[in-house]
Amino acid sequence: MSASVIEARERCFAIIERFPPWQLSNLAETLEAALKLSDEVADELFCKQLYRDAKADPENTESISIEKYADKWGIDLTLEDADED
Repeated sequence: MSASVIEARERCFAIIERFPPWQLSNLAETLEAALKLSDEVADELFCKQLYRDAKADPENTESISIEKYADKWGIDLTLEDADED
């Protein structure tokens, strides 16, 4: 682990130590939400990069409609009205 990572981790722990006990639950939820958001952003960036790479590939000339893609993976694209009986 690099020195900057260790320093950042120690800084985080020092900040956590300053929180009063009654706020720790909220802090934990906030940290978990931040981690989840970070994971979602990383996943979104990865998918966008895959898309850019595929689009830039001169050998990638095949396209597929959303209907064929849904059929291939067994996804039902019909929208049902939840209010209908």
